Amino acid sequence: MKKLCLKSWIKYMEFKHVTQRSHNDFLFVLLGFALHQSTVIKGINFSFSDFVVILIVSQIVFLKQSFKLKKIELFFIISLIVYRLIITFYFIIFKNDFIFDFNDIMSNFFKFVIVCFYFLIANVLFYKQQALISLIKSFVITSSIIGFLCILASLIKISFLKQILFFDEIRAQGLMNDPNYFALLQLSALVLLMTLSKESLIKYLTAFVLIGSIFTSGSKTALLILIFISLAYLIFNMFSSKNGKFIVSSLVTILISIFSFTYLYIYTSMFEKILAIPSINRMLSVFVEKSQALNEGGSTRTLVWENGIDIIIYSKTLGIGFVEFTKVGQILNGISLVSHNTYIQILSEWGLFFGLIYFGFLIFLFLTSIKRYTYKNGVIFYLMLTFLLYFISVSFINSRFVALSLAIIWLISNKSFMRDGARA
Repeated sequence: MKKLCLKSWIKYMEFKHVTQRSHNDFLFVLLGFALHQSTVIKGINFSFSDFVVILIVSQIVFLKQSFKLKKIELFFIISLIVYRLIITFYFIIFKNDFIFDFNDIMSNFFKFVIVCFYFLIANVLFYKQQALISLIKSFVITSSIIGFLCILASLIKISFLKQILFFDEIRAQGLMNDPNYFALLQLSALVLLMTLSKESLIKYLTAFVLIGSIFTSGSKTALLILIFISLAYLIFNMFSSKNGKFIVSSLVTILISIFSFTYLYIYTSMFEKILAIPSINRMLSVFVEKSQALNEGGSTRTLVWENGIDIIIYSKTLGIGFVEFTKVGQILNGISLVSHNTYIQILSEWGLFFGLIYFGFLIFLFLTSIKRYTYKNGVIFYLMLTFLLYFISVSFINSRFVALSLAIIWLISNKSFMRDGARA
């Protein structure tokens, strides 16, 4: 019987439906790890992945490997940057009721340029399908390791791990700077694992770790999305599967889970111990009646959503450019918080015109993922569903991971990329 050691674990983390190669580019493996790290310095998010991306691009240029940027993407991004700069200058010149901080404007400008760079650079990074496979494997394995450490720190109360991996005494954030961002990474890793990894005991043990780490984040949004995605995965696969194996295994899993949880609830105090864990207790508060769960524990979702809508109205749907969102909210409503909604945040900063174009892009990707959904490969559909749902409750407008992921999904939707990957 093979030992479940790290070496065998990585060996079994193979993907189905893609050609496996012996080549594993170290830099792409490193990028999969680096995407899990982010820290804020003087208002700007810095990540080790920035350094890795620069190394990869430098390597490609040095080796004179061919690549090309799509003109439509480049045109949209340059137009958006110019537009936001114009709106920013308009606010500075004509809005005398505001005191503008040049450092905030420059910080927002550089954050946005970095995110745009990640979106554009996907064309360069993944000119071969094998590079994408290396990245995904590294990303999932890193998520699992960090997730396991978060679970360990939560259960055993290891102080030095909590200092590194936790936002506060309750919520884990991994190596990121926000528990919700950490939960998104873990959810995405779970989707990649369940849709791409071959069937094995290692796969389900890893999934168990990833789910457990999501609970350590204390994210109520993540819990709802996890439930929704799980139900969608079960239902779609039951109707898409051409044989009864998946249906039988799913029903058996559900029955065993119901029996196990019922037994634990009736005959043990396990549920009380589980509910005593602060992060889990916080997540389960989402099932409190009415809208109480939305506004308890520091969430105040409805309040910041209304504030974001007020900013959209105040800007007359033109957006506020690179002016600091929280400062505008503070002056208008005394609320110095982000909108906790990517859609509202985009409309308030980009304006209605560019916002609707971006939303159209998201809808196109989602509809494409539905059109190409199959029992054997639903990874794009579940990733898009995760993002679109998470955007409702959290603002990921400046997320490197989201920008890179959407660009990759856009590339995968391109048939020429898949043909090139098959020849790689």
